[in-house]
Formats: sequence, structure tokens, C-alpha cells
Amino acid sequence: EKSKRKMKQQVRYLKMNLILILLFSAFQLGFSQVQNTDNKVQKLDADLKVKIIEEIVGLIEEKYVFPDDAKKITNYMQEKQKEKAYDHITTLQEFIREITKDLRAVNNDAHLGLGTRRGSFKTGVSPEEMFKTIYLKRAPFQNYGFKKVDRLLGNVGCIVLDEFSYVEMDGENVGGETARAVMKVISNSYALIIDLRDNFGGREEMALLLLDYFFEKPTHILTNQYRGRKDKQIRTKGEHAECRLDEIPLYVLTSRHTISRGEMFAYVLKNRKRATIIG
Repeated sequence: EKSKRKMKQQVRYLKMNLILILLFSAFQLGFSQVQNTDNKVQKLDADLKVKIIEEIVGLIEEKYVFPDDAKKITNYMQEKQKEKAYDHITTLQEFIREITKDLRAVNNDAHLGLGTRRGSFKTGVSPEEMFKTIYLKRAPFQNYGFKKVDRLLGNVGCIVLDEFSYVEMDGENVGGETARAVMKVISNSYALIIDLRDNFGGREEMALLLLDYFFEKPTHILTNQYRGRKDKQIRTKGEHAECRLDEIPLYVLTSRHTISRGEMFAYVLKNRKRATIIG
């Protein structure tokens, strides 16, 4: 019997006018049908589709931060299954697209979706190791999310930030030193613009590192609310005394493309009355 690795999941959720839910699947694609690896079309059978949907439904019922929405989403998925909406699908890629579309149909949560960690079943490399390798190659190329750092007319600093990268990974610096260097560069500005209009989110620790510059003292800025777990208060640390920006006039640009951690970042600065949000 061919082995099928169970879906792994990483579910994070944040309730402050923001939901952050990521579901990652990393199951071994040992399907009963012949797998065509040359054209990268991966086949799947009816039994595996049922198992995947059952696991997704279970995860949402257990983990999704809003129980009422969780019930609506799972009911919708089960109705689609009863209607045999997925019976005609034979490839993994099409199945992923349809499941993701249906997961988002109830409340338009763009962070809810299904994906695979491809390649691990061929190479023997774990999904975590593969992610780290790819990320550490990609992140420097994208300057750890800092697309542009500029000084505008009138000594106005401007940071175009498209992603909140890892600060560290396994104890080694990733984007932390770059972030601190950026903040040092703009520290003499009379005002600062942070452009998040194309920010697609990222890591909480990077968002907190940057937010810490804008508050003089340790400050409660957010509360993470979980289902079945104790709420967690998020606070700034009051560090970066050598480059304090707690009094600098601050403007944050957002758009409909600003999601996840970008929303959180803007939300904190707005509700702490620390910045003017434009967008």
C-alpha cells in the first residue's frame, strides 16, 4: 500500500479586525493513479479527495477563530461535496483551485486556502527544509521586503515595504540587520512615509521590530485571540534608544492590496493614534 503523508497544518489567527489563517498541506502524493512527473500533472483519486476535505473541515471547526463563520464554511464545503462538485476533478492542481475558491466563498477570507509543499516526496527533503532553502535564496533578492528607501524633498523619509520578512531563522540573521539599517538611514527625517500599498504580509516579529521604533515605552499594541487557548498580549519592548522615532510625524499608505501583517501594522498605528493612515 502506498503511503500518504497526513496534511500538516499551520493555523494562525488574529482578531483585531483581522484574521490570519493559513492552511498548508504537505501530504505525500502516492496516488493510486499513475503520476506523470514529466509534465507535473499530479493525479488523485476519489478517496484521497474525501480525506482531504474531511481534514480541512475538521481543522476549520477546531481552529478557525470565529466559530459561527467556521460552521458556515464547513457546512458550505460539505454541501459542495454532497452535490458532487469535486467528482469530475482528477488533478491535484485543479482540486486545490476549487477547494481554495470554496473556502473563501462564505466570508471572503483571502488567507484561507489549500496548498502543497511540492517536491518533498521526490527528494526526501522535509517541507520545512525546502521552505528554508527557497526562502533564504529569495529574501535577499527582494531586499527582505524593503523595496525602496528614499529621502524626499523636505527631508521626508519614505520606505516602500512589500513584505515583513523573517528577522532571524534558526538563530541566524535574515532580515533583521537590513531593517535596523533602514531605520537608521531615515532616522534624521522630519517626517516618515511607510508605503504598504502592495504589502502582502509576512512575519509578526518583523512588524514588531519596526513598530518598536515608534513607541517610547513598552506599549500594549495588540491582543492575539485564539480558540481554546489563552489570549496573548503583544507589546513593544521600548528598545532602539539609539534610533528613537516615537515623535516623528508618521504616514502609512494602504490599498486593497494591503493584507495580513500589513493590515495589522496599519491597524496598530491607527488605533494607538501614532500615524495617519491614507488609503
